[in-house]
Amino acid sequence: MALQMETLLNIIESTGTNPPVTLLAKYLGISKQTVYKRAKQYKIDLHTPLTRETIRKLGTALPLKGGTRKSAIDHVKDQRDEALKQVAALQVANNIEREKAAKTWREVSDAYLKIVQTQDATISHQRREIDQLTNTLQSVLATLNVQTRDQSDIKTISGQLSRTGRIRSRSNHTTKNPSKHYQSIHHQENLQDQ
Repeated sequence: MALQMETLLNIIESTGTNPPVTLLAKYLGISKQTVYKRAKQYKIDLHTPLTRETIRKLGTALPLKGGTRKSAIDHVKDQRDEALKQVAALQVANNIEREKAAKTWREVSDAYLKIVQTQDATISHQRREIDQLTNTLQSVLATLNVQTRDQSDIKTISGQLSRTGRIRSRSNHTTKNPSKHYQSIHHQENLQDQ
């Protein structure tokens, strides 16, 4: 670094300006982007001639927040750990979604079973009512049949009674006044002779 610093200082003195950033990065053994980052972090103006101190700062790594520089393996481990955290978070989210789905399914299933039970109870009640109505109708029809038979028997009996009554009234009529009957017959015969 001391030799490189001397070379850089010679270039700056001879030209009066800083070398291009690509050449500066090559002498410092860092990338061009790192030169810009370090210049920004250390507040170095790359358009003014660099001093020994500013060149030293450009060659020094930026301080890390954690205090130590991480290796590539540490970066890979960090990425792996982050991926594992994301996977675990996804598993937790999936478990929560599964629980919600199971809860929703249970609620829907319970509601369906309740509807089915209510409908079954309603149908059973309606069947009992229909059976009661059917039994009532059958008993009413049986009563009507009995009454209809009784009325036909009554009609038959009343018809027989009325015939018997007419017969009796004729016989009573003829036996009470035989002379009138005889006279009317005799009167009819006389009329025929004339």
